[in-house]
Amino acid sequence: MDGSSWPPGTDLCDIPSGTPPEGVIPNFENPETLVSVLISVPILLEVILVVFTACRIFANKRNLLLSDHFVLVAAILSIAHTGLLVSQTKYARHQWDVRACWYTEGYPKLLFCQEIVAAFTLFFSKASIFLLFQQLFEVTNRMRIAIRGGIIFTALLYIIINIPLGAILNAPRAGRSWTTVITEGHSVKVLIWGVIQSVLAIGLDLFIFILPIPVIMKLHLSTRKKVRLIAVFTTALIGVLACVLSLVYRIQALDTNDGTWKYTALLICNLVEIDVAIIVSCTPGFANFTKVYMSKINIFKSPRRDINYDVESKDPNKPRTGRRFGKPRDYLSLWAQDTYNIQSTSATRVGISTEPVSSHSMPSTPQYSEVRYGSSVV
Repeated sequence: MDGSSWPPGTDLCDIPSGTPPEGVIPNFENPETLVSVLISVPILLEVILVVFTACRIFANKRNLLLSDHFVLVAAILSIAHTGLLVSQTKYARHQWDVRACWYTEGYPKLLFCQEIVAAFTLFFSKASIFLLFQQLFEVTNRMRIAIRGGIIFTALLYIIINIPLGAILNAPRAGRSWTTVITEGHSVKVLIWGVIQSVLAIGLDLFIFILPIPVIMKLHLSTRKKVRLIAVFTTALIGVLACVLSLVYRIQALDTNDGTWKYTALLICNLVEIDVAIIVSCTPGFANFTKVYMSKINIFKSPRRDINYDVESKDPNKPRTGRRFGKPRDYLSLWAQDTYNIQSTSATRVGISTEPVSSHSMPSTPQYSEVRYGSSVV
């Protein structure tokens, strides 16, 4: 933070970084915060994400495809992104409860790193879903073009356009200090781009959700089984909701004197959007893992099945058809047949692969006269 506007000898740690509403007294010691949410939600999502990703990678370990590598990179980046978010807990409070001395050079550096990591995480997570669709539902040239177009649009939205803008708007000019990002931040321009990006991201998430539905509806399945299959990808709607909420917070941040509070809520929404995309991409692989491996653990076996197996195994006239635990399985067929029964009368045209399934804006510029700081793009 730049303290040149303050009288010499002023202790910035005794000054709030924002102007509180009328009747509100700044509280540095025991303020209202979003710390519990900023910690609990990321940890919960990361645990689920790690479990789903590990199950997918393990189920496909004998034949990892490009989508598997993408989702693994996305998971690693998501963990790093979560660490950067949790490190901002002391700012998860109202702007007038934040000490002015906390805005040092380290803060804009932290935000800049967070937005770059978030950009790459969003790209790899959503691109992995398109690659999964390519494995499962590549039926016609139109579908193939839609998938590849989605990947290109994702790269444009989060990497090719977003990162250069982030470097221009959220990094200091050559020869300038990082504190100038706080005192001379380009908040309005960044927030406008953030709103545009959120609108485009909502469209992208809806496209991801809708894309496989026409293919599923053409399969020769009962309505009940089609609904069950579509339900696998409905979790993507949670990501759409998170993206809509992030858009709302960005619009609110255009005119607010409580930037840190809005920004913390935005961070949580961005995290949900990222992690849900990874979990959606891993859902089929997680289903394969539970079918192939969990069923072999005794605690998950039903007594009736054990009894039937014992009776059948004692029949000398019946050949043994059991599979060994470590033997490769046709995971996609297993997921589709045992769980959702993806079948079509024309296997060559449906194009269901027999390979293993792998299955964002800093707060607005605080509206106080002494301090300004930049906003992240992602």
